[in-house]
Amino acid sequence: MNATLASIGEALDEADLERSFLRIKKILVHILKEIDPRVQATVTTYFNHTHVPDIAITWPSDLSLGSRYLYMRTAIDPDTLLFDMQYLAPEDRPIMLSLGQFAPSSSVQALEDVALERHALVLDLPALSVLTSYTGGHSADRLTSRAIIEGGQGALDGNGAESLKNELSAGVRGARHGDLAAAGTAIESTSNFFFPPVGQRLVAFMDTLWQGTGRPKMDARIAPSTDSVLDASSLTYLLEGDEIEDVNVWQHAARQVTLPRILQGQSSDTPNFQRLMGQAMDIWHARACAVIHEPIPRFPNSPTHWTVESGVLVLHTPHLRVHVAQRQGDLDVREHAHLPPYESLAERIQTLDITVSGITLINGKDKATYQGRGRSIPPESLIFHLSQTLDPGSVVKDIEARIRLGPLMKFNFSARTATVKSSRTDVLLRDLIETSIRLFADYSAEQIRYGNSNPYFPSIGELDIRTDLSGHPETEG
Repeated sequence: MNATLASIGEALDEADLERSFLRIKKILVHILKEIDPRVQATVTTYFNHTHVPDIAITWPSDLSLGSRYLYMRTAIDPDTLLFDMQYLAPEDRPIMLSLGQFAPSSSVQALEDVALERHALVLDLPALSVLTSYTGGHSADRLTSRAIIEGGQGALDGNGAESLKNELSAGVRGARHGDLAAAGTAIESTSNFFFPPVGQRLVAFMDTLWQGTGRPKMDARIAPSTDSVLDASSLTYLLEGDEIEDVNVWQHAARQVTLPRILQGQSSDTPNFQRLMGQAMDIWHARACAVIHEPIPRFPNSPTHWTVESGVLVLHTPHLRVHVAQRQGDLDVREHAHLPPYESLAERIQTLDITVSGITLINGKDKATYQGRGRSIPPESLIFHLSQTLDPGSVVKDIEARIRLGPLMKFNFSARTATVKSSRTDVLLRDLIETSIRLFADYSAEQIRYGNSNPYFPSIGELDIRTDLSGHPETEG
């Protein structure tokens, strides 16, 4: 038994029982956070009670998991635990923790049956010790410990917990390497020992690993309960598990996940997330982005690094950040950039695969708007007509344009934002980001055109947009 759980034994020896239980609760909160950092564990102030939980467990980043209530018990006799279990609400998916080791009893099977029936998880301290044995790093073992807290059910002593973890970990590895027997055994365990929604997530996760290596969908007899669509938790298992370098896995995963689902999840910047984004650039679509100058890079050793922060997808480069969201209002843009002269913008537009159909210029208090009424405005015509309208020195406030004949977009040069105008359409993520960088970055048209070989054009030259912008894990440097 590890040192943290040994401290529970020390707390039980305290003469003051109320102080002892409060100390144990604090230890358990620490253990739960070790197993799953997403957990919010709230300690109750009750001491001598039977049916009020000691700790309420929630997952703020995944509301679909609801709550689980943990009840501490000093009893180690399965008959006593069985008696208490029948008074706990099944909808709360209770966790009952015996603060000792289960005593041998013929009632263990009855306790198991009632726990499964009531979607409850009954653990003793050796079982909890097993769940905390692999909390370091990213591994299938840590994933299974997390899943057991999320939705495990049944009665587990130390041996039972070890067996379940080993089966699930072997199943994850089997799904990656084509071992159908190991994967099938793990999937059977998810059906028997997990609350159905959590079990289905585990199966979807394993099926994604299975199909990602080019194999067909698992036989329905092996995985009957999955629709092979990753939800937030299934995706978390994938992103925070063992590092997977197989591009096919991430291509398959990217086709199952949408950007809105990523934005609804918790913050992420794992190596696996970088690989997912490498494939998602040419699969996902988005509606808005902002380009922000980055004088001090957060990830100086990586040409590109992806994170999710407060519901926004962020691409970090050595000299700028690109924030991507589904609505412009989610971008929280406060920067007011210098507006470009229309002559230089017209030159820049010639290097891009966009068609401009509208432009707004300002000069002091004067403003002029030119609309092509849905037609493309040739740059030469644009310069001629607008030069007759305003005095020299006019700058561009915004343009309306289409990328690759896609939906109409508005590019605002003051906020450096790009937004799809219609609420019912979107644009390929790669096109949105690349075009926005090339329009808004502080470079000349020549640098934009020749940036990939120009040492003075680091954000484009270092990225080599067609390849490196896909994202790779951060390198040591």
